[in-house]
Amino acid sequence: MKHILKIACMVTLTLMTVSVKAADQPATPKQVIISLFDAMRAGDKEKLLSLWAEGASLRRITAKGQLRPDGLQRWANWVGTLKAGQADEQIFNVRVEQFGNLATVWAPFKISLDGKLVGCGVNQFTLAKQQDQGWKIVSGIDTNATGDCQAYGKK
Repeated sequence: MKHILKIACMVTLTLMTVSVKAADQPATPKQVIISLFDAMRAGDKEKLLSLWAEGASLRRITAKGQLRPDGLQRWANWVGTLKAGQADEQIFNVRVEQFGNLATVWAPFKISLDGKLVGCGVNQFTLAKQQDQGWKIVSGIDTNATGDCQAYGKK
């Protein structure tokens, strides 16, 4: 009887741990991306990385058409050096397309550093809903806009 009770307790604790981990994860692709930039604003490298799937990539296509190599770890390391509120990437007019466990998020942005507008452009993320992990970013790519970022996104 003691062994059955121990096993039942272990199974219950394991299931509770999995449930808590899943509950900690954002429930929708858009919420994942919002959490990503919240983590950046907080300077929280670990939270930021927790939103990406293992083996995920982050790239940039420049306005001149040059594809920059994977920058996820480089970006995460930079975020880890930030003080809370030092960088602020605001997304707007977010569009989400979803089919089952696959989603894409299109998110135009403006980014400020130390309160000064330093850039704007578009982010595109591909996400997958993984069993027991919820939505995770599989890949991301962004491009910077040329011209006046103050007026960018205004209609």
